[in-house]
Amino acid sequence: MSEKYLLDDLAMQRFIADGYLQIDSELSKDYHERVFKQLEPLSETGLMGHNNLLPCAPLLQELIESPTVKGALESLLGPDYYLHFHRHDHRTLPGGEQGLHKDGDNHSHQAIDHLKRPHPTRYVMMFYYPQDTTLDMGPTCVVPQSQYLPRREVEQTRAEFDRLSRAGMNKIRDQLLAKTMTPQESEQAVKAVYKETAEKHPELAKQNKTLEKLWKDKRVPLVGPAGTLVFVHFDIVHARYSSNELGLPRHMVKFLFTRNNDPVKPSWNHADPRWKHEEGSVSSEIMKPVWLDLWNWHLGNKQSSENTITSVKALCDRLKDSNDKLAVSAAYELAKFEEGVEFLIEIFNSDDTNLRNIAAYGLRAAGQRSIDYLAPLIDKEDPQEVARVIDVLGDIGSPADSLLESVVKAASSQSVVVRRYAVEAIGLIAQQQIKCERTLIEQLENALKDEDAIVRRNGAFSVAQLGGKVCSELVVDGLIENLQDWHHHVRGWSIEALQRLDNERALKAVIKYLNHTRWDAYPKSGDRTVTDQVMRLEDPVR
Repeated sequence: MSEKYLLDDLAMQRFIADGYLQIDSELSKDYHERVFKQLEPLSETGLMGHNNLLPCAPLLQELIESPTVKGALESLLGPDYYLHFHRHDHRTLPGGEQGLHKDGDNHSHQAIDHLKRPHPTRYVMMFYYPQDTTLDMGPTCVVPQSQYLPRREVEQTRAEFDRLSRAGMNKIRDQLLAKTMTPQESEQAVKAVYKETAEKHPELAKQNKTLEKLWKDKRVPLVGPAGTLVFVHFDIVHARYSSNELGLPRHMVKFLFTRNNDPVKPSWNHADPRWKHEEGSVSSEIMKPVWLDLWNWHLGNKQSSENTITSVKALCDRLKDSNDKLAVSAAYELAKFEEGVEFLIEIFNSDDTNLRNIAAYGLRAAGQRSIDYLAPLIDKEDPQEVARVIDVLGDIGSPADSLLESVVKAASSQSVVVRRYAVEAIGLIAQQQIKCERTLIEQLENALKDEDAIVRRNGAFSVAQLGGKVCSELVVDGLIENLQDWHHHVRGWSIEALQRLDNERALKAVIKYLNHTRWDAYPKSGDRTVTDQVMRLEDPVR
């Protein structure tokens, strides 16, 4: 990749701090118009679109391979990044704004306790507008800096509201399964259930609306000319900003990309290790310890040593604050002190789900300083507690390799939740291993044939992370068999893993599978004249 297209230090720091980076594609206006024409006939969620988007709109491949896109992604995810199998074209006609949310984490790492998501940049989404997009077209929006915040109060009120609505929602689901209700009828039925719940529980509905407004006030609409690209942290809060007042089709194509190896050195145009991105706001000063830690992670230094507060007691008090920014920032600061790590472990072992997940962020930031405290917790009897420990170790990555043997052992647990997190953590912790032990390879062989689809998916993920170091005949066999799995995540990661094994049989299996399952967006193109074929490229479903 030419250095011309790599990001510079300030751009990297803006992404780390704000969670998004907006740039323009170098492709022509004519190109974007042709992409728009390919997208128009497709279905947002049907077979002709969604995860089948690329074969249906193959012009998008040129965008993905363009220098600007490759340069940004290499800078953010390293040179060996992976185009994830999930992609989506959000097509907006007249309609209202959308509720602010973080994307479903089932596409990547599963959030422990449905709340804690990873902070390191291991997944990046790319948003692309093929048409000029103005504020009155209902653009996508993001909430800057929200990628590091668990939104505890919002999620709690939402969860309670959903719990109270569950009976009505289950009835709708049963009717859909019995085909006594159409999908169109279900949309109105869902609105009616939520309206009824709000009328029965007005105080909860009011609280939910008040908390949502606090986030809505921080939204930044993403507007720009055709070719606008926005790279965002997978866990940023985002939504459709407003209704489409113009009535013209607005497309926002979303791709997901995955880091294949944690950074050991900068992958962008790096010149100065100092943090220079400053906004001067109180909010920025609060979050700076988090940003510095992630900046060091991207540099390959793993841990930050710069202290902004020296009173451990003050930090302990702040960690218990209901304000997400204050609490998360305090966790990162506590990670720099031995006494602070001891306090984080104490909170991590508590029964308070919210606080222990905040503490987990600090333990991740502490890296090797937290290993001795986490080691005895792997042997706990409660599977959920063990999963939380392994989740932190996976977040830490290769600095946790002294506990790799324990994590490998946990991958054979009777508990499916422990197996899920352990199998995934193996691929993150063992990245710097020169050679993987036979017992580790055996666990991945077993994971690929586990009865649980998420374990199988995570097994393929870890094989993709570790590549040839874990190649065995049984690993290849398991991945080939999983190309026919019912779960598209298992199939998707198996394809990627087979390509990374540096194994002839694995590569042949991938080529054969992709050849058999390929989708020709331009059928019978050879029956037409060259002129007709060119026209057909602009109208793939004619």
